[in-house]
Amino acid sequence: MPSSKKQRGRAKKEKKGGKGTRPNDGRETPAEGIYPNCSNMLANLSLEEKEGKCDHGFAIPSPDAGDVCAAYARAYEKALKDGVHMTEPFIAPCFVVGVHLCNNGFEGVWENSANNARISQYLVSLATDYMLMEGDDFIASKLMAQNLALGALLNEAKSNPDIDTGKAILKMCGDMDYESVTYLHKRIKCSCMKHKRNFVKNVYAEVTCLHCFQAKHRKEMKVCSKCGAANYCSRACQEANWPQHKTMCGK
Repeated sequence: MPSSKKQRGRAKKEKKGGKGTRPNDGRETPAEGIYPNCSNMLANLSLEEKEGKCDHGFAIPSPDAGDVCAAYARAYEKALKDGVHMTEPFIAPCFVVGVHLCNNGFEGVWENSANNARISQYLVSLATDYMLMEGDDFIASKLMAQNLALGALLNEAKSNPDIDTGKAILKMCGDMDYESVTYLHKRIKCSCMKHKRNFVKNVYAEVTCLHCFQAKHRKEMKVCSKCGAANYCSRACQEANWPQHKTMCGK
């Protein structure tokens, strides 16, 4: 028979939200997910359409042009705003949204490497526009840009068998502020991202060793050759950390 102390503890739990209730398992609807404000922030974002705006080398056809890859890119953008990726917050959103679209009108589009290459270009263009947004929506626009950049990277990897998809995604997710800007800067055909690239190179010049937590310039660090995401200040630290790192390396 449980003690009176345990009974009182259970009563408190039930009063707060039911016996054994977990605060969140990551599978609620977007409005109730573990990032409840993100969906609202993204939903209110809108890109400014003005004459002469740079398309960064990848002009996205209008909706009435019948371009299925452009339609996919726009649907991907909308799915992010609708919070589709928030239903699985511990999985890279590019996978969640990609699967969602394949099950909702784009069944064959994602499995064609030529389509993947064009979709990647369109997502790069959209991501760059969001990354360049300023003002009160800066945080939300950066989040949108990073998620679009992940989608672009995934589609690029699907169109190019030489790219290790898991390693590429893990590398970007591991240092998102730096890697997303660097990725977009290298892909676009204009200089629109140059100032952003220079900014992150200075602000995120130092990275922390995964083992001893010492901060050094990223050029002085050794990077795990398998996942490309873990940084170490020395081979000794890398070897010492391997028992812990190997459980997640390359996943």
